[in-house]
Amino acid sequence: MERFYKTDALFLTTAVDLNSDQLKPIYDWFKSLVVINHRRILDKNHTITNCENNAQNTTSVLSILKAADPTIQDIRFTREPFSASELPRELSNDIVQKILNDLKGRENVKVELLHTPDINDPNLQQYVSSYIPLNEESDGTQKLFSYISLWMDALLNGKIIFIDELESSFHIQLLTLLVDLFHNNKINRANGQLVFATHETSLLQKKIFRRDQIWFIEKQGNLSSILYPLSAFNPRNDDAVQDRYLQGRYGAIPYTENFEIRVLDSNETS
Repeated sequence: MERFYKTDALFLTTAVDLNSDQLKPIYDWFKSLVVINHRRILDKNHTITNCENNAQNTTSVLSILKAADPTIQDIRFTREPFSASELPRELSNDIVQKILNDLKGRENVKVELLHTPDINDPNLQQYVSSYIPLNEESDGTQKLFSYISLWMDALLNGKIIFIDELESSFHIQLLTLLVDLFHNNKINRANGQLVFATHETSLLQKKIFRRDQIWFIEKQGNLSSILYPLSAFNPRNDDAVQDRYLQGRYGAIPYTENFEIRVLDSNETS
């Protein structure tokens, strides 16, 4: 039988290129997965596009931002020519100039958040409301703005999000809020799913996750890793999962014993 596929091409991709009706749904399912890595953490374009095209999306984005920071009252979008101020300061002048030449004539969308101080706090009455550029907000606020539209898309259309280190730049209460959106049947009516890796042990609580929703990854001596669920240990409902994990009851913790840490004196050599 003659082989009809290339050895350097993915099977599903090749099958769809050859118009396979049977495998097209499988291909579409994998293509619909949303994978967020660190390169996409501050990609704001998805949220900007959704807000510019739909006022209701802007309202939804604003409601989540306000839940994280009650002083945020409004979002303002302004189109302006692309400028060097939008680029990282670490870039050389030659690279900056090349980028500006490539983007000549294109517009950049400036995002600003309106902050209003608490008027009931007498210590804040001298402050006035002001718009703050998004790129001057905290890392957590910028990251949240970048994520919101992906969250909304998953909740409305039943998509699956994979993300590494969700806790980065987020307070534990904000983490809980984002997770609870997927657990809320009124909001997550399309059964969207969130799959994430984290080192934040505060999330190991039965009020946040069921036992079958928590999985551990443990590195083996041969550098491979194994994946296993908390439910494999048959924990009781009253078990303090976070404490037991930190005690090593479930494995998957860094092995830090018997390490000698030495700081060299300025007169010593390694």
